[in-house]
Amino acid sequence: MIPRFRPTFTLRHIREAALDWTKASAEPTLADTLARMLGFEHAVVTGSGRAALTLALNFLGNEGEVVIPAYNCLAVAEAVMAAGWTPVFADVGEDGVNMTLETLKAALTPNTRVVMPTHQFGLPCEIQAITDFCRSRQLFVLEDAAPALGAMVGGKPAGSFGDAAVVSFHLTKVLAAVQGGCLLMRSKAMAAATRKHLGPGPASGGWPQLAKAVALRLLTNPLVYGGLARVRARRQGEDLYQVLEMAKANGLDDATVRCPAFCARLAVKQLDGLATNVARRNALGRLYARELKGINGLSFPQWPGDTVAALVQFPLLVPDKPKTYYAMLRRGVDVSWNFRYCCSASLGHHPARSVYSAKHLIGLPTYPSLTDLQAQEIGRALGESLKETNPA
Repeated sequence: MIPRFRPTFTLRHIREAALDWTKASAEPTLADTLARMLGFEHAVVTGSGRAALTLALNFLGNEGEVVIPAYNCLAVAEAVMAAGWTPVFADVGEDGVNMTLETLKAALTPNTRVVMPTHQFGLPCEIQAITDFCRSRQLFVLEDAAPALGAMVGGKPAGSFGDAAVVSFHLTKVLAAVQGGCLLMRSKAMAAATRKHLGPGPASGGWPQLAKAVALRLLTNPLVYGGLARVRARRQGEDLYQVLEMAKANGLDDATVRCPAFCARLAVKQLDGLATNVARRNALGRLYARELKGINGLSFPQWPGDTVAALVQFPLLVPDKPKTYYAMLRRGVDVSWNFRYCCSASLGHHPARSVYSAKHLIGLPTYPSLTDLQAQEIGRALGESLKETNPA
């Protein structure tokens, strides 16, 4: 079975990161490289992307509202609430993926102080227009580039537009290191406060993450993955749209956990290959676009010519998400159903486009080790699945 994702790190990366255990911390190298890449004066490695968001918002205070996309990872809204702010949700645009300047304006209130645009699935949002608008209103822009490391907009990196930005090294992101994140800042005071909350470093350890990295490389081998995917599918049934309960706000408790030393080293080992990683993902995106062109009942986002995506998956809107997902599974392909929720629905808000995306969007895999033959097989399987589930 073709997996929905495979970690970007290889067994060689794992071995090299493990052998460097006695060397100096990789945190400064990771932070400095990202700061140069994205044009920030300060960068602090954190335990996760969510932790970075929480720490940034904690520095900014907690009086007011933060506008975030409604179709988004639930952890983003939870980070806003953990820092004591009130999330306000902007619907996505017609592409079904990202907040736009238009939907942002519709979500503004007199209490808005922070705007958090996300480049969902590695597809850049209207970040230049959003940033220009926010600066004209003196709104702080916390750019969520967690899923978009390596993407470009008008020749500038996604993640370089805001007053601060966040990237993530979660397993499903462009560059995976089991866990970890980074907060990039222009403010020296924010950087000092973030380092203070994290405590003296660098972090030590990472044995559990090393074991998890090895296990994930082995378990996402196509020869092994099929049995696990089918067991999960039977356990979960066909509930591919959910209204989830948000985690209770717990202040900075989780945000102050440092990134394990092994994860920081694992991320550094992959930085030199980032451009190749992104280029391969986008090549797979172009292949899918060719394979799927003209198929009835299918739509996928387009992005302007001055942008370069960093596709963590290739998002598609299909007529019947559960039926398509399980038809693909029967044909030996596991695709992503993220997100199967609209995070604003957890607080009683149901913006139409975001809910539609949650109910209809699937994601085709774009991990760099996926071959062209596998991608073509995925395209054929999707075409057959759509004919089966949507015969009209």
